[in-house]
Amino acid sequence: MERAGKGKLWTRTFTALLAANFFTAMVFYLLNTTIAGYVMDSFRVGPAESGVIVGAYAVGAVLARLLIGGGAARLGLRRLAWSSTALYLLLTALYLAADRYWLLFLVRFLQGISFGISNTVVNTLGMLEIPLERQGEGTAVFTLSPTLSAAVGPAVGMVLFRSDSYRTVLWTCTVCAAVAMVMVLAAGIRPDGPPVLAASEAGEERRKFELFEARALPVSVMFLLMAMCYGTVTSFVSRYSESLGLEDAATFYFVVYALVIVPVRPLAGRLLDKRTDNMVIYPTLAVYALGFFLLSRAGNGFVLLLSAACVGAGYGVSLSGGHAIAVKYTTPDRYALAVATFYACGDLGVGVGPALLGMLQPSLGYRGMYLSLVLVVTLGGLLYTAFHGRGRGRGR
Repeated sequence: MERAGKGKLWTRTFTALLAANFFTAMVFYLLNTTIAGYVMDSFRVGPAESGVIVGAYAVGAVLARLLIGGGAARLGLRRLAWSSTALYLLLTALYLAADRYWLLFLVRFLQGISFGISNTVVNTLGMLEIPLERQGEGTAVFTLSPTLSAAVGPAVGMVLFRSDSYRTVLWTCTVCAAVAMVMVLAAGIRPDGPPVLAASEAGEERRKFELFEARALPVSVMFLLMAMCYGTVTSFVSRYSESLGLEDAATFYFVVYALVIVPVRPLAGRLLDKRTDNMVIYPTLAVYALGFFLLSRAGNGFVLLLSAACVGAGYGVSLSGGHAIAVKYTTPDRYALAVATFYACGDLGVGVGPALLGMLQPSLGYRGMYLSLVLVVTLGGLLYTAFHGRGRGRGR
């Protein structure tokens, strides 16, 4: 696999990896929007305990990303892509046998590890297929695949969970994981990987034990807080909508979320290529905070879905924009480490958010819990300003 030619974006490898990203994310969204309710109903536990199960996946993913990011190129990107997606399929199928709380925790934790490896490698390969002059736009397009699954997955998951059984959800996830593996096999990744990943022998020795890319940390820490907020939405919006009598509107929550991102994210990507980081990130954070304020005040379907539009624009652009920023200040041989750093922070946020904020729910209620996310987004903006916005964020 070689770096995409000048201006050429839609290569065979790019398209196949984009599809693999879609079906892998489908598994995540199908599970993440239903598993908290399943755990509370099946094991008679509260939101905090169900949040631990939700977060086990993210903890495994974070550990995998930190360990694999610095050594992905040496281990072989094709080998890692194939083996991790095969393991992901196996562990997804094992959900069908996880009939104990501790066993479900273990399967979910191990599945998170396989996801962390697979997602880091697939995203690295995808980034290496993007022409350098179209980095922001290409990243926005590539990250649209999990966005589309964010529309389809939660809607399908909630419909199946309410009208059928959780086993149907799990079988659907298993099929999606199988398709993701087929797409990785069809991507045409060369055994030796991209030539741009080659580094000097001295550099290899010096970087052997690195766990993160320092230049990607500022935007990654900001994204950690954005992901905490998003994880809380995906885990509890179904139960919240039930308490408001808005179950039907909630079925379309993530559909609206994705429909907003599809046109907004590529536009933001092109703006990121031509303007400054701050011109994209600050408006994004403002819209994201507005989404949580509206969610906390929702009394009818219109306000609930309006909050979905704001959350979609905010989180969707902060993900693709943050991803592009994380790699654009590094060299191609360190893309895997930068991608691992960025998504490790995101996975940690998705995992920690439901567990921590789930503990606030008994005392604050769902409304108070979601209102508190406005403060979390504000804190993320302050950290971004301190570590990136006042320096590199001002320039192209």
